[in-house]
Amino acid sequence: MRNSYLEIRHDNNEFPMDCFVNDGNQIIFPHWHKEIEIVYCTKGTIYLGINDSIISMSAGDIRIINGGEAHYYLSSPGSERVVLIFDPSFFKDMRLIDKDVHSTIEIIKGIEKSSTSWPEEITVKLQSLTGEILQEYQGRNRGYLLAIKAKMYEMILMLYRLTYSEEKLLKSEYELTSNPKILVDNLSKIFSYIEKNYQNKVTIEDIAQYLGFNSQYFTRYFKRLTGQTFVTFLNDYRLSKAKWLLLNEDLPIIEVASSAGFQSVKRFHHLFKEKFGTSPLKYRKSKYGNN
Repeated sequence: MRNSYLEIRHDNNEFPMDCFVNDGNQIIFPHWHKEIEIVYCTKGTIYLGINDSIISMSAGDIRIINGGEAHYYLSSPGSERVVLIFDPSFFKDMRLIDKDVHSTIEIIKGIEKSSTSWPEEITVKLQSLTGEILQEYQGRNRGYLLAIKAKMYEMILMLYRLTYSEEKLLKSEYELTSNPKILVDNLSKIFSYIEKNYQNKVTIEDIAQYLGFNSQYFTRYFKRLTGQTFVTFLNDYRLSKAKWLLLNEDLPIIEVASSAGFQSVKRFHHLFKEKFGTSPLKYRKSKYGNN
C-alpha cells in the first residue's frame, strides 16, 4: 500500500512481544512493521485494511497479519479488539521434531490467515490463548513472563499443526483431481445433483455434504476441477435454463426466474444482463424479431 509508514517498535529485546486492547473508535493509519500481528475481534465488527483490501471481522474472528504487510484500522464504533504483536525472534530457541526445521515466519506464511477458514476447535483454542496472554500481560503476577512464553509456544504449536494438516489436505485434493476415475465420478455426482435441485435453494454446504466433504474443502476442490466457483457455475446453469424458457415457453419473466431457480427476480435480471448484455425481456423480443 502506498503512503504507509514503517513502525519501528521498541519492545524489550529479551521479550519481544506486546499485547493490548483497542476499542473500535481508535483509527490506526496505514503502517507496517517486521513483527507478526494477531488480531482477535472480541466485540462488534472491525474494519481492517490489509495492503489494498478491506476486510470485516465479526466477534470471535481472528486474523494474522504477516510482518511487512501494510495494514490499518478504520473507525468501527462498538467494537473491540485484542492485538498481539511479536517478533519472530520470540521463538529463536525453537526446534521442531521430525527433522522439520521451519522458521516461525514459514509456519505463519503457510496457513490461512483468517480463522473463518480454520477448524472450529483451533479458533476456540486460539481465542482462549489470546485472552489468557492478555490477562497475564496486564496482571503481571509473579512468573507472568514464563506463563506468556508457555502460551505463545502452545499457540505456535497449534499453528504449526494446522499448517501440516493443510499440507495433507492439499495432497488429498491433488489425488482427488488427478485420478481420472474419481474425477469423473465426482463431476457426474455434482452435475446430477444440480440437475435435480437447481430449481430449489442450493448451498455449498448442501452439495459438500452430498459428496461427503466439508464446505471449505469442496469450495477449493470444485474451483480446482472447473476453474470457477460453484456459485458462478450454478448461476450459469440456471441462466442457460432461463434462456431456454424465454425462447420456448410463453411465461412471465417472474415465472421464468422462479422456474430457473432464482429466488429473486431482481437478482435474475442483474445476472442475466451481466452475462448476456441485455435484459431477459429484450432477449426474448430480439429472438422473435419484435424489437
